[in-house]
Amino acid sequence: MMNEPAYSSSISLPAGEISNCQKLLDGVIDLHLHLAPDILPRACDVIEFLESAEKVGYRAVILKDHYSMSTARAYLMRKIFKRTVSFGGIALNYPVGTEPRRGRGCYPAWCETDMDANFRSGESLGALQR
Repeated sequence: MMNEPAYSSSISLPAGEISNCQKLLDGVIDLHLHLAPDILPRACDVIEFLESAEKVGYRAVILKDHYSMSTARAYLMRKIFKRTVSFGGIALNYPVGTEPRRGRGCYPAWCETDMDANFRSGESLGALQR
């Protein structure tokens, strides 16, 4: 039996709002996007997001995941969505190793994120709140 998804979809746009969003977002490139499936709760999944992103004119997105390479998901999304291009990256945390995976479609490579010693100790979180 599958568990319920760790997100609640809230990405539905009323028809009247689509044209307003198109004016603001046409051609935008989102450089840092966390979407389900993930082990952490997310607002929506990658397909739901890209359905709306295509409607409002997103040019591209970079999918980010703390615990796995997002390149496979990005590859599949490029097959499904033709207007909005998806790219994947890699966070250099323990589950994926600490070397950039050059030549495997991982752009960009982020330094350690939530597994960094400063993050775990709360130091980086405190700096963000200052």
